[in-house]
Amino acid sequence: MKANELRRGRFRLAAFCAALLLAPPAMAWNAAGHRIIATIAWEQSDAQTRDAVDALLSQHPDAGRWNRKGADSDHSSASSLWLAASTWPDEIRQDSRFYDPDEKPTPQQPGFPDMLRHRDWHYADRPDNGNCPPGGQLESQWPVLAEMARDAKQDPARRALALSWAIHLLGDAHQPLHAGTRCDRGGNLLLLATPSHPRFGQMSLHAFWDDLPGPPWLSGTALEETAQRWQREIPPPAPGATVRKWLEESRTLARERVYEGIDEEISAAVQERAAALARQRIVYAGYRLAEWLRVITEGKSRAAKASD
Repeated sequence: MKANELRRGRFRLAAFCAALLLAPPAMAWNAAGHRIIATIAWEQSDAQTRDAVDALLSQHPDAGRWNRKGADSDHSSASSLWLAASTWPDEIRQDSRFYDPDEKPTPQQPGFPDMLRHRDWHYADRPDNGNCPPGGQLESQWPVLAEMARDAKQDPARRALALSWAIHLLGDAHQPLHAGTRCDRGGNLLLLATPSHPRFGQMSLHAFWDDLPGPPWLSGTALEETAQRWQREIPPPAPGATVRKWLEESRTLARERVYEGIDEEISAAVQERAAALARQRIVYAGYRLAEWLRVITEGKSRAAKASD
């Protein structure tokens, strides 16, 4: 066996073992990605929609926490409630008030229907090779949450919770590795060399994609300028798509563009192409979020179609 082939074989084995031990649970876009989506949606919304969404999110059980945190933060012109709601379903992964199914249940908190983290709501992996079962509930949960957020007869706190989840999961649906997989947990078990990335030179394909929007602490003027620049560069998608369509798009992209050409190392060229595609998906999510929020706040019958 040639020396370079031997090194590649050893790298694959080491990477696979490390991935099994170190790969984090699938998340999706990092906080910057979700904030950019929320900021685009804010900028594409009229005053009526902004006011209605703010009023509803103010009923969220954690709205008080969000407001206190927002008062001490450098936010963009977008509502601090929109930004907080967009990242909240990821943040509860590290919140000791909540628990996973394999953990001891935590005390029930006021305003929450349950204290589960619902990690499997964030993705809807469908393998393209048929060798492993599908996973995740995003495709089935998003319509339920969307309808609950729209339903004025629901308890306001329950509606606000549903709205926060729906905002976040709409963004998740546009991350290709939250819809497509090659039996590697959406790229979480595929560890690659990333010589141009500061994270120790190695990371999973999934984590690499999560970080493409920019540093997770992106906020304030930098966040606003990023959202505006991407909107100028990328045309909006055609209106009227459903969650099923978003996920189909993401699965096709995972199959044809995310996994294709991946070897043991993410080259500069691969990183550049991936970043361009990630920007497009985030912009699409921002426009689609604005469209959906406008529909549910207007209370039109189109809402049922938007949540199919």
